[in-house]
Amino acid sequence: MGVSFAPNTKHKAGMAMNTAASPVKKAFAPFDLNSTAMGVNYLSSWTKNGSFGCSFVYLMGDTRPEKVMNTAAREFDIKEGDQAGTYLVDVPSRSLDRFPTRAFDVSMVTKIGNWFVGAEYIQNKSSGQLRYNSPSAVRKDDPTVVLDYPIIPFQGAEGKRYVSSKVGNGWMVNTCAGYDNRTFGISLSWLKSSVRTGFLGKGQTQSHCATTQVYVMSIQYYYAPGIAPYFECGFAKMHNPDWAYTSKLIPFYSNFEYNGVASNKGNFFTLGLKVNF
Repeated sequence: MGVSFAPNTKHKAGMAMNTAASPVKKAFAPFDLNSTAMGVNYLSSWTKNGSFGCSFVYLMGDTRPEKVMNTAAREFDIKEGDQAGTYLVDVPSRSLDRFPTRAFDVSMVTKIGNWFVGAEYIQNKSSGQLRYNSPSAVRKDDPTVVLDYPIIPFQGAEGKRYVSSKVGNGWMVNTCAGYDNRTFGISLSWLKSSVRTGFLGKGQTQSHCATTQVYVMSIQYYYAPGIAPYFECGFAKMHNPDWAYTSKLIPFYSNFEYNGVASNKGNFFTLGLKVNF
């Protein structure tokens, strides 16, 4: 069993976490604060070359909110359809507050001879997601006309509304299998994650999921005891059907630039050196 505590998880230089979601304004202040992890491990060896291990970890912490630059009403226009006109939205001063961290991790690994297989599951409630619903808008020349799904207006497309109770509840599954005889090792891994975006259109009761899949192959050679050069290569694919709405929502609230893409994929490789003492 064990407990760990970190006052913040601030990253440096190009890895600085961007709490404003802006490539222009880097937020070097901590993103996650006062993170506490509590875990328990179990390991059993039934033969000289066979073993089973598992662990459970629970993580909780606070999340730093980003200051909102706009606290006055914002305007936007709808130029087509029955709802055409100019609308006003009162931007809440705390709209970029985020849910605190609440997550747990369960993992296991089994080894038989030089072969091994492992799996991991992570459940993340709503960590890092915006905590407040997008507000409604009223028509500028007629305040009795209220627009419930106005916040991210795209010309020729129906707007969506951000609902904080429909966001998060993300999960990730990570599996790995391989062979390692302490001279040469190879492993294959597969990871998949999914998280609710929180954006709803009219008549929609559940938001879409942003998903990611990653495939990785890793090879290592033990040059000497405790020293192992390794090579990794893989393929990753991400898809978020509501990413474009996110890229409009945050600038609307904060005046920070945010450029999102609906999907992305690519190949990668890594060369490195593992040193064990």
